[in-house]
Amino acid sequence: MIIDINKIPQGHSNFSQSIQVNKENEKWLTVEGEINCNAEIDRLGSRIFVHLFYKCNVCTECSRCLKPIKLPLSGDFRVVLEEKTHSFSKEPVLEDEIDIYFNSSDETIDLSQMVYEEIILSIPMKPLCSESCNTNEEENQFFYSTESNKDKQIDSRWEVLKKIKNKNQQ
Repeated sequence: MIIDINKIPQGHSNFSQSIQVNKENEKWLTVEGEINCNAEIDRLGSRIFVHLFYKCNVCTECSRCLKPIKLPLSGDFRVVLEEKTHSFSKEPVLEDEIDIYFNSSDETIDLSQMVYEEIILSIPMKPLCSESCNTNEEENQFFYSTESNKDKQIDSRWEVLKKIKNKNQQ
């Protein structure tokens, strides 16, 4: 999301923009369509407070059955921008409060990378196609060797576990 600093008025304003995932981030993030962003912006003097909301569909795979899925994701985060000034400010500035510094000569600030990072962090570690996802459709695929999966012959290395499983079911 690119914010034009010169067009942000003092006080409260709203801004919407859709962004595409750039080539550099495509290897980390596959999004169907665009990322819709809405920002609530408050400009108070040299500080700009941005509350950014995002919404998109991320393409990934189910961690159980490995089928491709589309996850609807949405979230929000806050960013504080501060104009660099050479004079000393009367307000004490805590370095931890400011996320991005900009010069008065800067025209735009690109928050896209922050949006990408937030989306990546919001993707579940083990996404599921459904809560009831079950890999038993393949009849315990881990008991079969990959070479003979078509014939459904049990890989001899797993035979002991198969016996234990059958014993526990009795």
